[in-house]
Parts: sequence; structure tokens; C-alpha cells
Amino acid sequence: MKLRYRKSYTALSALILAFTLGTGLPDALAAGKSLNQSNQKTGTEKPQATGTPATMQDGYALLTQGKYDAAAKVFSSLAARSPEDFMAAQYLDYAQLQTGLTQIRLHKFVSATSTFASIIKRNPNSVHARRYLAFSLIQTGELKQAIIQLQFTESLKKKTAFDSFLLGTAYELGAQSKDAVVYFMDAVQADPGNDFYRLKAIDTLRGLALYAKASALSQTGVQLATSEEIKQKYYTRMNQIVSAERLANATRHCRTEKASAEAN
Repeated sequence: MKLRYRKSYTALSALILAFTLGTGLPDALAAGKSLNQSNQKTGTEKPQATGTPATMQDGYALLTQGKYDAAAKVFSSLAARSPEDFMAAQYLDYAQLQTGLTQIRLHKFVSATSTFASIIKRNPNSVHARRYLAFSLIQTGELKQAIIQLQFTESLKKKTAFDSFLLGTAYELGAQSKDAVVYFMDAVQADPGNDFYRLKAIDTLRGLALYAKASALSQTGVQLATSEEIKQKYYTRMNQIVSAERLANATRHCRTEKASAEAN
């Protein structure tokens, strides 16, 4: 099953990056910026001397340069020296989250799995780490483990529309479409303007022969569509639903006639 689903979820990979921008990740960069500005005003920020212990400013500088692995090592060292330092721990989580997201962008899902798992080992209630771990596990075909991570997030009452979508995806890839559609519908309800979620729910409903629900969801999509291109996607789905229902009815009719003929 490994990496079997990657091609089908290229759009999902793009979606996770867009989602990340609005999740409210630990705002370590904002905190670091404030710290950096304060030091500049007071003139206390100095280059790190060779052989001296790394400082918060050193780690923050690495973060702003996108050197997340190096930044994580600095914050890990700081957190080890001062376990009570909450800020160092928060920076460390942020640096490793960014490392993991970079690995996702590069389709290095096995590496991303290890990165997010290390965060969870240190911080079991990290919703972000569990969410992205689940995403990576889905990409590597470890569906049951992905569901476990997302169910934990759900138990913390912090499930988002994206989490519902990921749960639906894991169940669907595991050939559990009836469970999948429940979560796809949850995602639509939580984020009605997301066409990606709605179209996926429509396709799953059609596959389950729930044509009336699929049609109603398509009609709502047409009403909410923000462009003609998106509206056309819903019209296409409506045509597909009509065709599928006609075929199902014709097949059922043939079977009924055949059964009647055999009985006579």
C-alpha cells in the first residue's frame, strides 16, 4: 500500500499547505520578532561567539532564514538546559513543525512521519503535529494509524473541517465509504465555502447511490460558487448523478424482468 495514494492526492498536498496558513500554529515567529526588536532597541543582541552556548536569538535567526533543522537543534539544546523554559519548548515545536511541513512539500512522507512523531513524544497534546502526522500516514498507506491520530484530536474537541476531511479520506481509502461520507459531510458543514470538500462529498454520495443527497449538495454548490469555472464543476457532477441514477434504475429494471421471466 505504500505511497499508493500519492497521485490521487496531489490536490490534497496543496490543500494542506493552504490550510496551514490559517491554523494558528504556535506563533513563535511573532514572539521571536518581538524579542529580536527588543534586543535591537537595547543593543543587547550580539553575534554568538565560537564555542559559546546558543541563545534564543540564535535560534530565531535560523528560523527567519528557513533553517528549521538547525533552529530545532538550538531550541532542543536550550530546552534541555532549562526544562522549565516554555518559550524554548514552543520554539522547538514550531521549528520541527516547519521541518515536517517542508518534508511534506518535498513528498518525503516517511521522514515527515518521524518528525511529527518526535513532537508528539514530547508534547502528546500537539494537535498540529497529530494532524500532519495523520496526513503523512495517509500518504504512506498507514490508514489505521492515521485514524487513531485524528480520533485523538477529535477527543480533545479541537477537530477542524480539515481534520474531518482527513478522516473521511482515510476511511475512503480503506474501502469504508459509508464512514467516509459522514466525515466529508462534517467537513462541508464546518466549511461550506470549500469546494474541494463539497465536491469530494458529492462524489462519495454518488458512489453510495445516495443520488438525492448528492444532487442537493451539487445544487447548493452552484448557488455558492464564486466563479463560472467552479459552477461548471457542479453542473458536471449533476449530469454524472443523473447518468448514474438512470443506469442504476435500468440495471434494477433488467434484473426484475429477468427474475420475473425465470419465475414463469
